[in-house]
Amino acid sequence: MTKNGKQFSHLPTLRKSYLNPITVDPSPITSHASGFLEGELRNALKYGRNGRLETEGDEPSWTVDSPNIQALPFFAGWEALEPYTLPASQQLIAELIDRTQSRWDQAKFSLDIMGNGASVEGWFGIFRHWFKAHDWLTLYRSRQRTIFAWPGRTLPGDIQVLAQLEANMMSTTRFLGDSDQLLVFTCGRTAGSVDMYRSTLATIGHGLARTSLTRQLDHLAHLGDVPAPIIRDLITMTHHDCKIVLALHGTQIRIESSNRHFGPAPAIVQTKRGRRCATWEIGGGWRLGLGLAYDSSKDEDGLVATIPEMMALLHLHQANLQDLSSSPPITFPHPLRPIPHADDTKFRTPIISEVNRGVNITSRPIGLSHIGSKPRTIAVAYPRDSPWARERILWA
Repeated sequence: MTKNGKQFSHLPTLRKSYLNPITVDPSPITSHASGFLEGELRNALKYGRNGRLETEGDEPSWTVDSPNIQALPFFAGWEALEPYTLPASQQLIAELIDRTQSRWDQAKFSLDIMGNGASVEGWFGIFRHWFKAHDWLTLYRSRQRTIFAWPGRTLPGDIQVLAQLEANMMSTTRFLGDSDQLLVFTCGRTAGSVDMYRSTLATIGHGLARTSLTRQLDHLAHLGDVPAPIIRDLITMTHHDCKIVLALHGTQIRIESSNRHFGPAPAIVQTKRGRRCATWEIGGGWRLGLGLAYDSSKDEDGLVATIPEMMALLHLHQANLQDLSSSPPITFPHPLRPIPHADDTKFRTPIISEVNRGVNITSRPIGLSHIGSKPRTIAVAYPRDSPWARERILWA
């Protein structure tokens, strides 16, 4: 041995973990981002590495012929919705005029009491507060507007049906309980949009383990060019347990607020049987849906996310989504179980529960581009008491 033991400096240092084996993986998998946008997403979600899922089953074929796949595709193509014109309401205009006149009278009375000391800034301050969120909604409904919905609404009573559909898109109180719907809001500087989706449910499991999960997600309606004050008020008034809010500032994506934990997590899936270990070849589907670059030689990680989380990400580029297709939801014969890392004391665990179903996106959606380069805010309102809205799915 040479001085200071440098003769053996090329040998690996014996870790304490070799002497005392542990049950967790001591080496986390470093994340790989094929493009700039994926890097922004990973920074926003604070994932510097991938999670790891382990199962005894092989990767499914992700086709309808697989015996563990239900017949209906999760995203069924989403054909273009048809535009319908909702008529203006003159009665709403009269109500708005009456409310504005009442506020003007009160403001004038206040300024008369103040006398000549009233400033111009005071006048503008009073005028700015005249228009409440309810006034914006009244003004919006007092003009002709367009709602996009399923084709075939030609009967005389369909206008009332569409008007009721619009009213449901402007309310989020039902999400405090159980529902089969969710709403996606996008908001720019002056205007935004509202999209309504409905979950077709199927009963999964037996006995006490029975639960209702999503079999297919349908796009019901779209409202565009909605004034931004209305969108902001709808997002604010939605209970924090029922919403996810993403804010976009320049090139950065930030999580403004969410129900406890907003955690879409990239994850490697491995099949382990004895000495055999094979990695599932996934990662192209969810990147295709989100418009991310994909390198099949490097990207072998799926995305574990709830349906509301995935819908928030799918609306980063556009609203009124069309042509979104996927495989049916696959029920895995063996659950995908998370493998904790040795450094989970430093990083939050990407996957916190087992995953039982998966979906493979097969087409990149198209739709209406947001006003400007991107929306300032994306929010999803969903039912907090519905198991289907909390299920964590592997997006392949």
